[in-house]
This record gives sequence, C-alpha cells and structure tokens, in this order.
Amino acid sequence: MNRGRALSQLSVCLRGQVPKNADWPAILALANEGMITSELYPLLMHDAATQHQLPEEVRIFLAEVHRRNRDRNASLFATLKDALSALNAAGIEPVLLKGCGMWAANNGAMGPPSGDRMVSDLDLMVRKSEGRPALDALRGAGFSVLENHEADDLQVVAVLGRTPDAGTVDLH
Repeated sequence: MNRGRALSQLSVCLRGQVPKNADWPAILALANEGMITSELYPLLMHDAATQHQLPEEVRIFLAEVHRRNRDRNASLFATLKDALSALNAAGIEPVLLKGCGMWAANNGAMGPPSGDRMVSDLDLMVRKSEGRPALDALRGAGFSVLENHEADDLQVVAVLGRTPDAGTVDLH
C-alpha cells in the first residue's frame, strides 16, 4: 500500500467524489486507522451518480460501518444521558468535550447522534473541586472506576465504565 496515494485518494472521497483507479483496500484501511470510515458513507452516498461509481462491496461495507456506528453512538448517547443525570443530581454541571460537545451543539439541546462521526469515549470536564463528588456520583450510578488518575497531575481524573456500555466516560 502506498500511503501517499491512499491519502490522496481518501482526500478525494472526503470531498464527496470517487477517485479514479481507487485502491479501495488502501483507502478503507487508512480511513479505518483515522476512525473516519463512517463519515465516508454520507459523503459518497449523496447522489446516485457517485453511488454507481463505487464497487458494490465498498457500498455495502460503508453502509454497514455507518449503521453499526450509528447504533454504537446511540448506545454511547444513552450512557452520556445516564452520566449527566447522575452528575446533575449531585449538583454538578460538567462541560461536554469533543464528541459529547458536538452532540449538544444543537442550541444547547442534546440531539441524538448520527452515525457519521466515530466517538471512542465520552469526555466530561468538571471543576477541580468537583472531581471527588463527580466520581462518587458516577459510582452511585453504577459506573466502575477503570483508571484512577486523581493522584497524578494528568488531565484525566478517571476513566469509568459499565459492563454493558459501548465506551467509557473520561472525567477531566
């Protein structure tokens, strides 16, 4: 695989176009590595002409990745709502970072996530003085501390999770 060529062809895809002589295994490998595969689906499915330029197996793959990511994001969104409910009940109003912030960017209303953006975890930031009460509130809601960094001088206070959840909560 020529990474330079794959990157160039992936860039064409991100503009909603199908590259000539596309090296789909290399393009998709690079997209998977960058966690942007699900973002290709709406870009390349925007019109029938573009769709017909794609090999059938690429269309099927992109549709499946997009569907699975949408389902995963819906699960993560439910986890986020549980975490926010627990924190809010304790009087803590976290700042939603990265993917969480994008989900809440709809005039402050939490909107259901699309399958376009892959979210690997939920990033919530609390005031330094609220770190311990936030951990206690999340533990009370059934979250287990997977990594505790309170004693460290790190940006992340703790990483929390629950067995059925699709991802973790990173408490900053």
